[in-house]
Amino acid sequence: MLNKLPISAVIASCNEGHLLDVCLNSVTFCQEIIVVDLESTDNTTEIALQHSAKVVHHSKVPVVEHIRKWIIDKVSFDWVLFVDPDEVYNAPLQEAIIKEFHSLPPEVGCIELPIQFLFRSVQLKGGVWGGQQFRGALRHRSRNHFTHHVHEDMSLQPGFSTHRIIHKGAFIEHFWMQSYSQLFEKHRRYLKEEGRKMFEKGKRYSPFQHLYHGLNAFRHSFFLKKGYRDGLTGLFLSFFWCWYISGCWFSLWQYERRRK
Repeated sequence: MLNKLPISAVIASCNEGHLLDVCLNSVTFCQEIIVVDLESTDNTTEIALQHSAKVVHHSKVPVVEHIRKWIIDKVSFDWVLFVDPDEVYNAPLQEAIIKEFHSLPPEVGCIELPIQFLFRSVQLKGGVWGGQQFRGALRHRSRNHFTHHVHEDMSLQPGFSTHRIIHKGAFIEHFWMQSYSQLFEKHRRYLKEEGRKMFEKGKRYSPFQHLYHGLNAFRHSFFLKKGYRDGLTGLFLSFFWCWYISGCWFSLWQYERRRK
């Protein structure tokens, strides 16, 4: 691809070399590609080098958000594309990014991209992960505030705005979870970070809030977000979301106890 953009794509990988080949091929519109190797013992580094990506090494972290502030000073360009190894940017999305990038208003600091989640290689239609969603994956490094918070580590600086790319057939194909064991393993790691995040954002534990938000999570996912469209998978994932939100409040309770 000749029309490469002044963007640094950053992909953090821990033993996900089996995913990198397709992922890296889908971000070749970026002038710089950086793979952060988190103490991988597989072929992550070899695959990255085969694609002429720059490889940097970092100790293993429980969640990738911990390295965002660290890597932001190591990129060559102001615009940074944060990519997961299990994500593939389809051809229409690549073309849409190339087409719209140079005509962005100067106040734009975040570009939201359409994304479709797949569970066990099947695209989700409903629930909190289903349907077409948008992710602020493309960020201007001086127009955003970066933190270590799980799932909420980037936010726009005052005075800057978000641009959303909407183009027919264009989306990130996110091979989100390939098994039930992977689903629980990853989210147990996330839960260890959720309590501190909630506390630092001003939330405090109460049994009522714990019960209310836990139960409401199922209603939100299965009914309001139409998780029923995915049949038994949607039912399971809605119960899983109920378990996870309840676990977030339990994590907050544990964090508060440790602080006393």
